[in-house]
Amino acid sequence: MGVICQEKNFESVSLPAPPPPIPEPAAPAPASHFMSFQSTQNAMEEILKALKDDNNNINIVGVHGMGGVGKTTMVKQVAEKVMTEGLFHRVVMATVSQTMNLKKIQSSIADGLELFLKKKSDDGRANELRAKIMAEKKILIILDDVWERIELSSIGIPFDHDLEACQSKILLTTRREHVCHSMGCQENRIHLNILSPEDSWDLFKKTAGTNLDSPEFEAVAREVAGECQGLPLALVTVARALGDKDEEEWKKAARRLKRSVSPNPDHQEKVTECIKLSYDFLKDREARACFLMCCLFPEDHNISKEVLARYGMGLRLFHNVDTLDEARGDADTFTKNLIDSGLLLKCDEDGFVKMHDVVRDTAKLISSSGNEELFNFMAQAGSALEEWPRRDTHFESYTAVSVMFNDIKRLPDEPVCPKLQTLLLQENRNLKEIPSGFFNRMNTLKVLDISGLPVVSLPPSIRLLENLCTLYLDRCKSKDISILGGLKKLEILSLNKSLINTFPGELTELAELRMLDMTSCNHIKTISPNIISRLKGLEELYLQGSFCQWGNHRVEGTNEERNASLEELINLPQLTTLKIDIEDVNCFPRNENFIPKW
Repeated sequence: MGVICQEKNFESVSLPAPPPPIPEPAAPAPASHFMSFQSTQNAMEEILKALKDDNNNINIVGVHGMGGVGKTTMVKQVAEKVMTEGLFHRVVMATVSQTMNLKKIQSSIADGLELFLKKKSDDGRANELRAKIMAEKKILIILDDVWERIELSSIGIPFDHDLEACQSKILLTTRREHVCHSMGCQENRIHLNILSPEDSWDLFKKTAGTNLDSPEFEAVAREVAGECQGLPLALVTVARALGDKDEEEWKKAARRLKRSVSPNPDHQEKVTECIKLSYDFLKDREARACFLMCCLFPEDHNISKEVLARYGMGLRLFHNVDTLDEARGDADTFTKNLIDSGLLLKCDEDGFVKMHDVVRDTAKLISSSGNEELFNFMAQAGSALEEWPRRDTHFESYTAVSVMFNDIKRLPDEPVCPKLQTLLLQENRNLKEIPSGFFNRMNTLKVLDISGLPVVSLPPSIRLLENLCTLYLDRCKSKDISILGGLKKLEILSLNKSLINTFPGELTELAELRMLDMTSCNHIKTISPNIISRLKGLEELYLQGSFCQWGNHRVEGTNEERNASLEELINLPQLTTLKIDIEDVNCFPRNENFIPKW
């Protein structure tokens, strides 16, 4: 049993708490190997030449090309190159995405500058960034995945003469050539094209790692590689999917890809079909479910494997799993398999993965097609929605709905959702009320995330969620959560940084509860005795930053303790992880025969 105790006057123990459900994006993952081919070298040399040019007022350089052609990977390699050669003092990078999130972009740039932004308003943060860039000088600012013209001043990026004055430059990537023009890259537009047949074959063969031991087998492999039409993303995903398959499977793949026509000049249908092929070759149904679940998060989001494990546990996605720790192990295994398959990307930050935006589009297509049993998703996370999607008011067929990270202000009174198992509403900062009957017709709901909503009270209908297993209420404004005692099947309850001020006795009714995360709930003053001790199924308890006065305060005029004792916690029969603060060591049991079940 891992127990982390921390005395209040002591230095903090450095064991990380469970990751927050909605982490800020981390720095981009390291560039992969597939951009080292000759057909991309000319583009890379053009970029470096433009960045080195100090005589022709070249301040903004644009790289355009279709999704999946390798723009992001190449500019990361450019970043490494310019730092190695000392052309710039710093390189900072931010992903803009189709739905631009100004605060997220500013935060990414601030992280790269090692700048702590103090201002709350967008303009105030922009002024801080601009002052830092102007003072530091010689900074390369990379804006990845730009979809339309953006005002650099709104972000805090100097432009025109100011950019020249601080000897800094901007490198942007986009799928649309006209964006380069509108951003001022008239003379510095570099088109990143598809790979040549020779480079395509080299990349494909290296990625597949297959011994093509007969001319017939090699011919089939070349045929498959040719069907990927020079698209690096397609080549990598297909090669990884087929790497360990026999010749007959390669022939089937070739026939399937041939049937997929690509009438548009940007080949987008072809790359989609290649990603679908890689998905279909996944052996484990759990890996497929984990892949599709990732499309519920916003574009370019760093996806927490901890959150995938907690959601997956609630949805019963993992077979033969008895504990939360086993669910984490499965989530880690499946995400590694998806990375190996080219369907997910690594993050620099441990515990997180990412999904390429083209792969995410394909995952959304698969999950909304109705062809996958139990998977029929509406994924509109981070889509700048201000209203609940009207065309989907009833949601009769959806098994998962994600509208997280939007600006929705009002929810429907009583949506009809007979098949809904997952509902992700978190981070709609303008949603101040959940209608009283909102959950009336969601009997099948298993996972609910309403973190970060400015809702001061939970609706009465939440007690009707009799099948709910995972509930996130992080940063919850409601001080009274006693209504949750009616959720008899609840296994995972996260209340990280919420405003609750007491540990209600009604929670003792949660007989199935496995994990309770109350990290940094610093408004809690008391935890009454004989409440936590009745949660016999509890495997993990996180209370650090919330409470510390264990069993050392007595009710005035009696010998009764006002607070729960540590003995209650460490005698929980299933407990494997405990993270708490203590006021002093005197709260530990003094019985010399006391032997905790660790």
